[in-house]
Amino acid sequence: ISGGLVRARLDPAAGSMARTPLDDSRVEFPRVDDRRIGRRHRYTALATGTGRTDLLPGEFDAVRWYDGESGTSRVWAAGDLSVGEPVFAPEPGSGTGSATGPANGSGSEAGGHWLTFATDRTDGSSWFLVIPAEDPASGPVARARIPVRVPLGLHGCWLPTEE
Repeated sequence: ISGGLVRARLDPAAGSMARTPLDDSRVEFPRVDDRRIGRRHRYTALATGTGRTDLLPGEFDAVRWYDGESGTSRVWAAGDLSVGEPVFAPEPGSGTGSATGPANGSGSEAGGHWLTFATDRTDGSSWFLVIPAEDPASGPVARARIPVRVPLGLHGCWLPTEE
C-alpha cells in the first residue's frame, strides 16, 4: 500500500509486526484520544479528502473517524473548508478513558469533542472547530474565527488547565 491508513499490531514476544490496510484514501496523520496512546483504543480520527481534484497537496476537505471495534467509519465533509489534524478533548474529569465504554459515559473515548483548525478556501480565513465525539459526522457544534492565519498541517495537543 502506498498511502492511507494501516493498523500495525506489535508482538513483542515474537518480535514481529503485522500490518493491516484499513483505508487507501489520501489521509493526514491519524490521531487517537491522547489518554489512549500506547494502549488499546477504539476511535481514530484524521483529515482526509472527499475526492475533489481542486485541492492543493496537503489540503483535506473532510474529517473521518474510524471505529476499530465495529470496523465502520463516519465522515464529515467540510465543504469549502480545508481541515487540519483533529485532536480529541475529553470531557473534564473523565479520567483515563475506556476503549469500550458507552458513547456518552464518563471515561469513554466518545465523551468529549474533536477540535481542529480549518481554512476557508473562499476567503483565506482561519477557524477553530468543535465537533462532538458522540456524532462527529454531524459537523461542528461551535466554530470561532481566528484573527490570524493558522497554517494547515499544524500538529499539537490540548491540555486542561486543571483536572
